[in-house]
Amino acid sequence: MSEKIPFSKNPKAIHFQRRDGTDLQILISQDAAPNRYRLHWKGDMLLLHVPRGTASKTIDQILHRHRRWIQNQLNRTVLRVQSPERKTETENPFLSPDPVFMDGIPFFLAWEKNEQTEIVWNHQNRLLLLKSTEEKKRDYQEIVTQWAMHIFFARIKGILNSYKKTLEIQPQKVFVRPTRSQWGSMSRKGNMSLSWSLFAFEEKILRYIILHELAHIPFPNHSQKFWDFIQKKMPDYRQIKKDLLNRYPSPRWLDPFQGNRRSLELLNWKEDFKNIE
Repeated sequence: MSEKIPFSKNPKAIHFQRRDGTDLQILISQDAAPNRYRLHWKGDMLLLHVPRGTASKTIDQILHRHRRWIQNQLNRTVLRVQSPERKTETENPFLSPDPVFMDGIPFFLAWEKNEQTEIVWNHQNRLLLLKSTEEKKRDYQEIVTQWAMHIFFARIKGILNSYKKTLEIQPQKVFVRPTRSQWGSMSRKGNMSLSWSLFAFEEKILRYIILHELAHIPFPNHSQKFWDFIQKKMPDYRQIKKDLLNRYPSPRWLDPFQGNRRSLELLNWKEDFKNIE
């Protein structure tokens, strides 16, 4: 018989993506133990035990403090996927235990033997399927990283072209850099830089960062005119800025910079790129 667990009538929800793309539900158990809390898993359910009368603000602070631990636990979850070809549930040979986040959604990397090398992006199953020979399988990190860069540059290109039509503003050059403390920047020469970390985020966030940097061409400082411009073009930008507080950890090998402080330049509005030392 399963154990009965007391919890509040309205369980808390925190923005962690499950493998099916839904938010993780966290159940709050009101215990009698004084001045103690406990966070643990029961099956695929996350339980937070807190003393009776604990304020909602305190609960939020506890969950925020343990965000990294919660995300790491989710990343280690074994994923069973439905094979697109067989329509049956099966275990795929996963290449990496950690998911690749794209558009704010975790995709797990699996492999399938095939003579031609290709990557199938399956949104329904949250799966990246690398099809290749056994020999190419050993190079999966390089293959997937190159593919991810092409996807990211294509997204940047599309957003820039849409803003070029609506704003009639465009940068001189565009770079992607391995920055962790800065999402983007615009130089005095009109060169825009974007953080590689944005690859994992939702497209609306990438659109906001690009809009923010483009706005610095007519408005170099964060003046009232600058924010009025942002407000007019993206009325919900304040909520989007809050979403930047989310963190989507990527596998360490998904790094086109290989630990070097170099940049990748988007050339001629095409999806190809070159190394900039």
